[in-house]
Amino acid sequence: MLETLPKARSAVLIKKSDFNVADLAALTAKTGDEFAMFTLGGRRLIVRGDQTKIYIDALMPKLKQEGWTWSAHTHPGTTHASLTASGMQGDRGVLMLMDQEQSLILNSTGKRSIFGVQEGVQEHISTNSIKARNNTP
Repeated sequence: MLETLPKARSAVLIKKSDFNVADLAALTAKTGDEFAMFTLGGRRLIVRGDQTKIYIDALMPKLKQEGWTWSAHTHPGTTHASLTASGMQGDRGVLMLMDQEQSLILNSTGKRSIFGVQEGVQEHISTNSIKARNNTP
């Protein structure tokens, strides 16, 4: 997967059955970069960012119009703070633009947090890590 996403702003369209959220976390663990995953039917769009941001602003109108869902994204790190959604200029703003109630954040260890548009609403942080497939990254 990393060969198809060599640098920030790279994107790849794949079959949904070939890639899951644990695989997304494994990419972050390997690279230290953020990644985003969008889902539509049986397809996933994976977008690579850098250590602090995923450059998806230009993609958002088209993804929303076509009916994509922002399934998950990653934050590098292993602490509780790495599972915290950013504000309206970041994570929560993307949720609003996509007209979604919630999405998932994963950190480098595969721990996850469900977050909503409003801070503290619908947030749940799981201390359980999820396992990546053997073929990732």
